[in-house]
Amino acid sequence: MVVDSQFPDLAKLCVEGLKERSKNRPVDRLINTHHHGDHSGGNIAFKGVAKKMVAHEFAANLIKQAAAAPNAAEQLSPDSTFTDVWREQVGDEWVRAKYYGRAHTGGDAVISFERANVAHMGDLMFNRRIPVIDRVNGALVANWITVIEKAAADHATDTTHIFGHAGIKFPVTGTRAELMVFRDYLTALLNHTRAAIKAGQTKEQFTATTPTLAGFEAFGAHTARTLGIVFDEMAEAK
Repeated sequence: MVVDSQFPDLAKLCVEGLKERSKNRPVDRLINTHHHGDHSGGNIAFKGVAKKMVAHEFAANLIKQAAAAPNAAEQLSPDSTFTDVWREQVGDEWVRAKYYGRAHTGGDAVISFERANVAHMGDLMFNRRIPVIDRVNGALVANWITVIEKAAADHATDTTHIFGHAGIKFPVTGTRAELMVFRDYLTALLNHTRAAIKAGQTKEQFTATTPTLAGFEAFGAHTARTLGIVFDEMAEAK
């Protein structure tokens, strides 16, 4: 079972290592947590290696669209999709992919290894790092907070969570506590933006400075682009 494929060159190295360790045993399932190229760009390396490829239907459609674009590199697109939950037994492990709603994109899934008590969060989790917010493809920060809470509630307090990204000096795995820090950061970001809108700031004024948020300095300073995306979401929600 492989979760995400990164980029083609790295995926090729992964496939070679898997073949060596497993004595050329095929990969039962390749699952993409979402469509972004740093998570699905290496799918092509699993052509003829993975028996089945799985993704949420929204993510799968975006991967297929990218593959069909003019001059696009050859790509391997999901052949099995789901809307809410996909669950399957692989060996002695039950693997579950679950969609909780719009967040980082419109089609992010959490991949849970139930017996191992491990959950791959994909880019639903940025550990002490400013997140990428793909609003063009369905991101919704206000709902992201709810998604984090629902995902945390679906897993035990001692579940090991794998994060899509982490800031320098911070780990890419952790516990529910790290999920709650990210939830609180997103909440603070929305509150910061709402306060600016209530005070009458324009988008240009709001994005002219790129502050860190009090209590969340480890995430670093925001970019004008990130602040602008959140501003647009909050302005439309008024």
